[in-house]
Amino acid sequence: LTLPAGAVFLKNSLYVAAPPQVYRFEDTNNDGVADVREVLVEGWNLSANAASLHGPILGPDGWLYLTDGRHGFNITTRDGRTYSGKASRVWRLRPDGTGLEWYAGGGFDNPVEVAFTEGGDMFGTMTYFQDPRDGQRDAILHFVEGGVYPKPYPVTDEFKQTGDLMPVMTKFARVAPSGLLRYRGTSFGPEFDGNLFTAHFNSHRVLRHKVSREGASYRTEDSDFFFSSDPDLHPTDVMEDRDGSLIVVDTGAWFIHGCPLSRVSKPDIQGILYRVRKKGAPSRMPARQAAGASRLDDPNPYTADDAANELVWKKDVAALRAFEPKSLRGASRRVFALYRIGTTEALASVRESLNDDRWQVRQAAARCLGMAKDAQAVPRLVEMAAKEDPSVRRQVIAALGQIGDVKAVPALLGAAANPEDRYVEHSTIYSLIQLGQSRPLLSRLRDPSPNIRKAALIALDQLDSSPLNESHVLPFLNAEEQELRRTALWVVSRHPTWGPKLTQALDARLRSPQFNEREAEMISQAMAAFCADTSLKKTVGAALGDASLDSKRQLFLLETAERCSAREFPTEWAGGLDKLLVHNDAAVRVRTIQLIRARAVAGLEAPLRKLAESSVQPDDVRIAALSALGGRTPRLSNSEFAYLASRLSPQIEAPAKLAAGQVLGRAELTSEQLKEVAGKYMKAADPMVIPNLLETFRYGNDEATGLMLVKALVEVESGLGSVGAQRVEEILKKFPGAAQQAARPLLARLEQGRAQRLERIRKLEGVLTASGDLAKGKLIFFGAKAGCSSCHTIGLEGGHVGPDLTSIGAIRSPHDLLEAIVLPSESFVPGHEVYRVETATEVYSGVLGRSTPDAVRLITGPGDEVRIPRSEIKSMGNAPVSLMPEGLDEVLNRDEMRDLIAYLRAQTARPGGATRAE
Repeated sequence: LTLPAGAVFLKNSLYVAAPPQVYRFEDTNNDGVADVREVLVEGWNLSANAASLHGPILGPDGWLYLTDGRHGFNITTRDGRTYSGKASRVWRLRPDGTGLEWYAGGGFDNPVEVAFTEGGDMFGTMTYFQDPRDGQRDAILHFVEGGVYPKPYPVTDEFKQTGDLMPVMTKFARVAPSGLLRYRGTSFGPEFDGNLFTAHFNSHRVLRHKVSREGASYRTEDSDFFFSSDPDLHPTDVMEDRDGSLIVVDTGAWFIHGCPLSRVSKPDIQGILYRVRKKGAPSRMPARQAAGASRLDDPNPYTADDAANELVWKKDVAALRAFEPKSLRGASRRVFALYRIGTTEALASVRESLNDDRWQVRQAAARCLGMAKDAQAVPRLVEMAAKEDPSVRRQVIAALGQIGDVKAVPALLGAAANPEDRYVEHSTIYSLIQLGQSRPLLSRLRDPSPNIRKAALIALDQLDSSPLNESHVLPFLNAEEQELRRTALWVVSRHPTWGPKLTQALDARLRSPQFNEREAEMISQAMAAFCADTSLKKTVGAALGDASLDSKRQLFLLETAERCSAREFPTEWAGGLDKLLVHNDAAVRVRTIQLIRARAVAGLEAPLRKLAESSVQPDDVRIAALSALGGRTPRLSNSEFAYLASRLSPQIEAPAKLAAGQVLGRAELTSEQLKEVAGKYMKAADPMVIPNLLETFRYGNDEATGLMLVKALVEVESGLGSVGAQRVEEILKKFPGAAQQAARPLLARLEQGRAQRLERIRKLEGVLTASGDLAKGKLIFFGAKAGCSSCHTIGLEGGHVGPDLTSIGAIRSPHDLLEAIVLPSESFVPGHEVYRVETATEVYSGVLGRSTPDAVRLITGPGDEVRIPRSEIKSMGNAPVSLMPEGLDEVLNRDEMRDLIAYLRAQTARPGGATRAE
């Protein structure tokens, strides 16, 4: 099998997900070997980092549930269904291989496992609800039918959407949550009943989550349950055994793909299964007992499940109808068993359960009747849609959409007036989309209720062959209610051909005193969608540099202009950029220069050069201006060269020093300038900027310069570790033979340098056990000497070039932290890999930004991003060298390294309240 990732045993068959297939195995002659091997469905792509097909997981409704990461699929089922796409999804499938359909999906990277409540609600673990920021990346989600979940990603356009992406229930750091369990036993005590447990690969622990209701959804209270200080223990699953004990699956240390850990595989450290049992609890498994309806109330959930399955397979409707369950679980099992049998008599009993006193049973009944598309249930469901428990109401409304009876539209529009929360709102709008009736929706665009107007507008926008046009939406852009304005902006952003009539309204929103961050993102999306429209080009051009707009709005406009996907940057905007280059706010000047560089805006060389030459401008403005000019005139004047070289001094703040080094590294220096770099600046520079200085010599070719370079490299050899012998050799090959001959001993030592660099780590390992000063470590992280915060975030402070480090102490071992600081090119956090892009005139290295089909965006350093048209790219591939320069251990003394690592190790707080257990 190819990467089997889950299995479930049901009615003598073993079901396994092994991408690209889902299999059914059966042993028909009882010899312990599967002699039946049946492919139920196939077509999922296999990913390199295990973010692929997982499951199946058996739902209480008897369906097999599967999860699939964002790596694409092209499926044709045995019953003629076809699916093609790239977004992540939760799927369900009947055990006979028919009925495949998606349940929920989104832009997240890797959904792993799901678990169910008594009423059938689904929770799931996943990675990347957002790019790492503010200490958050991964999550537990409450999945609902048709729900579309973060992160915001182009693949979400594959789905019908009901407005904002669905919220996240429980947030984690970069912990790679994998296995998920909802505990149903009594072994640990009644307070554990219904708790969730998640296995976290990166942080060596299993978390316990106490679940409580919040509207139509849930929230959790989180704490550590199982934790190891062993950095090579990686929990990937947690399961409940029949005796109520927990089984924790430790994968071992062989798996290194896709997780921010040391890149050293340790296949000798193999997987282990741990059993966690409460002290004094019995260790024997309960014996299987004769099936019967009364067994549905058995306190052991597995005995009760066995009984339910037997009644379903015997189709014993009479026994189920006669049974009066005493427990909640018995009642919900009865509902799901009747649904699984599916006869007219069985569904009639399910409809009766809509009147049960327990909300979970009513919820289960509504779920089953929706899946069964039971038209006879519609009148009762319509009654319940108006007023019910929020969770039941959400499920009732979803069922009305699944059943498909258009007579439910008035009830759904009535329900939209009081959505209660995002989950009920989603189900209402999604059901209206499923029913597809545009006429009643159009008539409600002027309803007195703003909630009904919002629901009608979104549903109309998402209908196939919708009659919605800009005249319907324009009044919403000026509505008093902020939520209606946001909704209108969201709809507008999805219709780029509507631009001419809406440009004036967008400009009014920008200039409104009510302009705020919540509206700004929607306005930006709408403007970016229309950036090719002539009227919008003129409007934005007039707003850029308008003295009546404050810095906040100008920065917003610059961000919006940068997001414009048009191949050619609008010429109407250049005049505004010229004005912003002399704006009184330095932050606006810098952001303007960054946009000019990223979009290669022509015609502004004169004002850029004036900024670069002005001694009254701050370093970030002058260096940014020289960086932007470098793409047009790669040569530096002697005064420009002297200024940049003066910024390489160890006394200069790290961000300015690194930025100056990057500009020099991209420049085409003269022979005399190169000799000055080799003879004066190379040996005096911090190791952090040496790689950039080396790049300046790629244009050199005379013997004297080459010999000076070799001499300088010998003197600074310790700073070349992150460059590598291959790149040094490539540059020296451009020089005559004498320089290459002189460089042979240096290249030989560099080839053997990895062992020496590892020795540097060994010598520093003492700082891992020493007691560091957290306050001093924080000053180092956010200070100018190391410049860590120019690229990395902790909490709400810092840059976003490198990985977010908010919870790094809970994710990476102390040794891994030391390795990442001293040898940053040894490992790359997923999403922060460095790419090397070569054009006919320049070579760029950076982390991928927001690329488009027409252009690649590279973040080449703090505040430095470049847009490279794909038509100009000669080659593009992974680079072995991190953007983080090597040599920080030489910039900082031993005490400073100790304090910095102590501060990073202390970053263990995780969203949701869980803290590290000692």
